[in-house]
Amino acid sequence: MAKVEFTDPALEDLNGFDNSSRQAIMLGLRKLETEPQKRGSILSGNLHPLRRLVVGKKRIRVIFSVTPDFETSEIFVIADRRDDEVYEIAAQRLAKLEE
Repeated sequence: MAKVEFTDPALEDLNGFDNSSRQAIMLGLRKLETEPQKRGSILSGNLHPLRRLVVGKKRIRVIFSVTPDFETSEIFVIADRRDDEVYEIAAQRLAKLEE
């Protein structure tokens, strides 16, 4: 079974949602515990090879990475789908990690 880990900002994202949304998010994240490499869609451009998982009646996006051994999924961003804001946040957070 693969592990799901949160970056500190992603944990803050999760805590910013109401209880019913958090439950939907956690239900979606449980899917990452089995075959995470087959979950979500691979992103392109500057966010490649991050993946996107859609949860909560298709209104919440979870941006995550999967380790090469498929043992861990790291959650970078959890946000409502408002235009492309979730992807902009992911790009900013990824840039900070690379510094």
